[in-house]
Parts: sequence; C-alpha cells; structure tokens
Amino acid sequence: MTEGIKPISCTIYPAVPPKLSRLLDQGCKVRQQGAVIALENDYLTVEISGKSGVIKSVINKTAGQKYSLTDDQVGFDVTIGDSDEIFKWIARQDKEHSFDVKLNQTPEVSNVALTTKAKGLIITITYLIQRNQFWLERQIAVESGPRQIEFDRLVYGKLDVAGGSLRILELGKFDRPLLVSVDDGGVFGGVGWWFYSVDSNGVYHNSDMAYTVRRRFESEPWYLGVFGAEADEPFPGWLWYKNFLRMRKIDYEAGGLEIFALILFTTLLTELYRFILNSLPI
Repeated sequence: MTEGIKPISCTIYPAVPPKLSRLLDQGCKVRQQGAVIALENDYLTVEISGKSGVIKSVINKTAGQKYSLTDDQVGFDVTIGDSDEIFKWIARQDKEHSFDVKLNQTPEVSNVALTTKAKGLIITITYLIQRNQFWLERQIAVESGPRQIEFDRLVYGKLDVAGGSLRILELGKFDRPLLVSVDDGGVFGGVGWWFYSVDSNGVYHNSDMAYTVRRRFESEPWYLGVFGAEADEPFPGWLWYKNFLRMRKIDYEAGGLEIFALILFTTLLTELYRFILNSLPI
C-alpha cells in the first residue's frame, strides 16, 4: 500500500433489483367485479372504487403484501367563465359519484377511465398500467367545451397506509416523493412533475396554478408503485425508486423528450444521492 493513503470502504449495489428482472408472464389485466375495478400486472394489483373513483388498496406481489389506502383523493378547484364563483370537485373515498366506466385491456398496456359530469364539465379519471412497470399512473382530465375555465387548485393524490414507516425524499426544491415501507416491502407515490406541494395532511396538490384553458385540460400524472426489500440498501425502497427514475427517463426519451428527460433524471438522481449522503451517519 502506498504510504500516506488511507483505505476507504464502499458498498456496491446492483443496478437492477433481482426481482425486477424476472420473467414477466401475465401481462396486464383489468377487470370489474361489482363496484371494484382491478388493474394488475406481475408486480402489483391496484383496486379502484367504481363509486368514489379513487384507490382502495394495493397488492404488492413481490412482497406478498396488501395495503389499504385510507384517504386517497383527486380533484380540482376552478372558476368557470366570467363567474367569480369557485367550483370545487373532489373524488374521495367518503364521496360517491356516478361514473361511466370504460375498461381497455391489452397484454402490454391496460387502463380504466371513469367519466362523470358536473357544472357542465366532463370529468375523467384515467388509470394506466404497463406490463414492464411496477407502478401505475393516474390523470384527471376536464373538458369545458368553448367555455374558459381557470384552475385555482389541483389535487393529485394522497398515500396513507396504516402502520407504514414513512420517508419523504426531498429531491430538489419542489419534488417530494413518498416511500412507505412495511416489513419486507412497501409502496411509493408522487407527482410526475416538479411543481407541486404537500400539505400538513399529506395531500399532494398545486394551489398556485391560475391556469386558464378552453376545451380540455389534462393533469400531470400521479404515480403509485411498489417495491421489495433489497440487501444493504441505504433505506427501504431506494433501489426500486432509483430504477423507477431510470425507467421513466427511458419512456420520456421514447416520446421524443430526450433533453427534458435527461435534465429531469439527472436532477432527481443527483438529489437522491445527496439525500442519501446527508442521511448516513458520519
């Protein structure tokens, strides 16, 4: 050994979780039984209420666990036309709506669309799952016709699992994805964009929009995924979430957003590693 140079210790992590690289056999499925709609692939099953429009529970197939979500929600506040009145619409487990439900299933991609009407607006909540992804995405769309509407607030979702251990990743100035670990598995959630906030009740929202639109508006996606425990991780879910960022980058590139995706991925990954370093004991 060269004199004066001290040895350093390091940990080498696998690039991909072992369970993530397994053979995918089933593909995507969507089914409805009564008021419960289930979207699934080899990694997870998400149960959605056809009455409330929000997520009831998530089955983590990699860890053999089921999590009940206690207060998931999605919605918006808008001003319609020249009126000064703010119309508030929310989908939440304690509030029922009358939805027209449409299911679409292919082995590679499956989705469910729940559509309703209120105040002359057509409101659609869409859930989408892909065969090779260990998460699903949800978007809300609002069609106003020729009328102008101004969005004052947008609610993306809430991830609340009883008995779980919470870890909020502070990735940059705005991004705050949440990881909830339960024994050998867990779930993660967040918004597929930088600009949002999380209130004291854990609701992910954007209350600084003042965004005016005609015809149709589609929100940024709320994502919800699962993870399994991996040996020697800095914290539960680290390796799976890192691969989630990598896979989303690849998807953005495939959609022609290479530069944006590269900036997004590099920023989030840099902040993730910085968060880990700051969390480690000195």
